[in-house]
Amino acid sequence: SDGKFLYPECEQMSVCGACFPFSPCGTLDDKSDEFVASSKKSECKEGGICEIYAGVCFSETAGHCAFDGEVITEECKAAASCSACYPHSRCGDIPIDDPTNSGR
Repeated sequence: SDGKFLYPECEQMSVCGACFPFSPCGTLDDKSDEFVASSKKSECKEGGICEIYAGVCFSETAGHCAFDGEVITEECKAAASCSACYPHSRCGDIPIDDPTNSGR
């Protein structure tokens, strides 16, 4: 999940990265745990609890956010109020008109 190849012989195929846009070993630029501050949502203020602690819960590679958008670990279910602060995560609030929303 860190974007590194496990097998050295696969490293030669890294030129094929564009063929795998949703893979960390391809061209995926994972922003799912990226906090987005907002003056419209009190939970999303800079330096707040949602920014400091909740990012890992919305990461699509950390094991807390399921493929269907459900937060699956108990410790992260408490971070549900932070979902608006993580609009790039399938477990966050992805605006329908956002071009990064691939129907997840």
